[in-house]
Amino acid sequence: MPRLLAILLSCLAYWMQPASAVELSPAEQQWLAEHPQLRLGIDASWAPFEFRDEQGRYSGLSAAYVELIEKRLNIRMVPVEPRRWSEVLAGAKSGQLDLLPGIMSTPERQRDLAFTRPYLDFPIVILSRRDGPQPMRLNELYGLKIAVVQDYAPHELLRNRHPDLNLLPLPSVVAALQALATGQADAMIGDLASSVWSMRQLKLKDLLVSGDTPYRYQLAMAAPKSHAPLISILDKLFAELSAEEIATLQAPWIGSVLDQRSTWQRGALMYGLPVLLLALLIVVAVMRVNRRLQQEVNERMALESRLRDSERHYRGMVESLNAIAWQMRLSDYCFTYVSPHAEKLLGYPLEDWLQPGFWQRTLHPEDAARAEYFCVTESQAGHDHSLDYRMLAADGRVVWIRDIVTLINTEEGTVLRGLMIDISEAKRIEQAQRLSEEKFELVFHNCPDILVIARRSDGVLLTVNRTFEQQLGISAHEAIGRTASELGIWGTPSIGPMVLDRLQREALNNIEMPFSRRNGELFTGLVSAQHIDIHDQPALVVAVRDISELKRTQQQLRLSEEKFAKAFHASPDGLLMTRLRDGMILEANEGFFDITGHDSREVIGNTTLGIGLWANPGDRDTMITQIQAKGSLRDFRTWISTHHGQQRLADLTVQSIIIDEEPCMLIIARDITEREHMQARLHQAATVFESTAEGVMITDLNQRITAVNRAFSTITGYSEAEALGQSPRLLSSGKHDSAFYAAMWHQLAAEGHWQGEIYNKRKNGELYPEWLTISAVRDQSGQITHFVGVFADISSLKQAQDRLDYQAHHD
Repeated sequence: MPRLLAILLSCLAYWMQPASAVELSPAEQQWLAEHPQLRLGIDASWAPFEFRDEQGRYSGLSAAYVELIEKRLNIRMVPVEPRRWSEVLAGAKSGQLDLLPGIMSTPERQRDLAFTRPYLDFPIVILSRRDGPQPMRLNELYGLKIAVVQDYAPHELLRNRHPDLNLLPLPSVVAALQALATGQADAMIGDLASSVWSMRQLKLKDLLVSGDTPYRYQLAMAAPKSHAPLISILDKLFAELSAEEIATLQAPWIGSVLDQRSTWQRGALMYGLPVLLLALLIVVAVMRVNRRLQQEVNERMALESRLRDSERHYRGMVESLNAIAWQMRLSDYCFTYVSPHAEKLLGYPLEDWLQPGFWQRTLHPEDAARAEYFCVTESQAGHDHSLDYRMLAADGRVVWIRDIVTLINTEEGTVLRGLMIDISEAKRIEQAQRLSEEKFELVFHNCPDILVIARRSDGVLLTVNRTFEQQLGISAHEAIGRTASELGIWGTPSIGPMVLDRLQREALNNIEMPFSRRNGELFTGLVSAQHIDIHDQPALVVAVRDISELKRTQQQLRLSEEKFAKAFHASPDGLLMTRLRDGMILEANEGFFDITGHDSREVIGNTTLGIGLWANPGDRDTMITQIQAKGSLRDFRTWISTHHGQQRLADLTVQSIIIDEEPCMLIIARDITEREHMQARLHQAATVFESTAEGVMITDLNQRITAVNRAFSTITGYSEAEALGQSPRLLSSGKHDSAFYAAMWHQLAAEGHWQGEIYNKRKNGELYPEWLTISAVRDQSGQITHFVGVFADISSLKQAQDRLDYQAHHD
């Protein structure tokens, strides 16, 4: 009571002081005029700095400073309370919040926020259980699970400066202390003030402050960097506060906590023993003087202790924004009290909670039997316990609850008291992590590439996928715990240490390496590797893609391209690759240069119109139209111009192709100018052959008739079909002996020519005289290829001659 009275008198004296005006620059005054109301980002789960009191008002040390700022600067601050501290930070960084009244400056936060000078400095300590490890320094925390409040300054400091510690981030100081108390964590790191405050409120007597860290919690205010004038204004205001004013602000919230600890730390060694002796003497004296009052004092102290403990217990539960404080009868499991947060969490009115059977009715059907059985069993056995289960909210939502239950013996009997903590987000994260791990397993084992995770220090395989087993013929059981060299999977055994050395120094991307299967078969693998950490252990994730088939395909493609190139350039026809849209020439062969007289320097990169290839440019348009309609073109005849201005007739075959995603054409040009001339001459010869009045007969070297004309059939009576393939003896009259024919063939062989009068026989058996000329036809090498016989029926001439001879004889 004396202490409380002193605090009240100090506050009254402070309030009665006239408010001093802060001297501000014109720019700062203008900024305040433009911002008469500021959005205040608060963390209402951080007692004694920020919390909601029993009436739901914003209270605590930071709230006291905010109230002072409002009075001194004549502005209004509206508390905004996101669900988690990480959301508060995000809102300030994005400019959605104007001021954070209680925050510690860290390098990570300084990137986005501007900070005032600290208005409070106190240590960051290590808390532990009396029945567990009790580390005194940071280096004793390795190997332990350490609870921290997620995104609070201690979390950021440890995460950045001690990344190898095993941290367990939790949403609030209360949650972190409960995790430590229930054995979910081995130690907790937090600021001394809020940790001791919350520990007392929750009556966690088995927890203690076991050690210190080298860090201190320097509490300041922060704003987005765009609000730099506000920070300057607050620094001026803080600078004008006297020591008495600061003590008056801080005393109700943290004075006793900090003063007692600092006094103990400074004087424990120097004054501990003398004070202890003095205390013993005083106790003895008091016991002698007040022996008769001892029982009364003890009873009063016990009563006050119970009342104080009860008050702190309930106050801590009520102020825990992330938990429902409740009390329940053990006899029928009916709630007799729930904190106001219950209505916010599940949406049911508070009076519904107090109805018999409410808890059982709101349990999720899948968890109801398990939760009831566990709670009844543990409670009847007299055990404190905790349980995770699901409850159904009024709007149909499913909320995951962690219920921490304590059995309390009261004058009315045993009751259950506890905290219901909303762990839906934690469960969602846990489920997401589990799904992520399942997806990883699914992708890892079903990947078509070989995947291995190996220890970076020595290359020992930690895990392999199924493709590894299938491709290499080595089971995972055999592979795990051994190196690639020990398994003999390198195609060149000596390269194993060299590859490991390279992997330890750098990541790899698509490096070709030789590998060997268990059966001795070699293949080429495309290796990629990245550095990772698994449970703080440096590791490697290595992917190997079997590209043997690809290499074979590439080799075949290369051979095919070589064959094409050889065929392309060796073809006697002109070959040309042009772009469809503009006719630009991409490639041409020697055959094209021979036909046109151009060379590669003036052709490649130029267009067909540019080199004047088309005698009639409209022919190209006609060709393009047909290509676009049909995709290919054959027997397209056009006149092309040579380099020397001559015109040649070309027979074009055109095929559309794609080169580098660009529509192109492959044009095969055959020069048919000479062929056309020859065909014209042959046509003329054929016309003469068919139109002449003399019979013509052509034979091969075997004396077989290969061609006859119409005059042959007219004279001999044999049709072409009857004559072809027959020997000229078909026409023999029998009037000439063998000596006659021998002399004829002898002259043909010697001179290549014979002519004379000969008698032959028609098909009807009639003999007739003919004048026959036979010529041997030779090829370019001088060899006889066939014989041509031209004959005329001279029967009428013979008859006329006979009549003339007859007349002359009778005249």
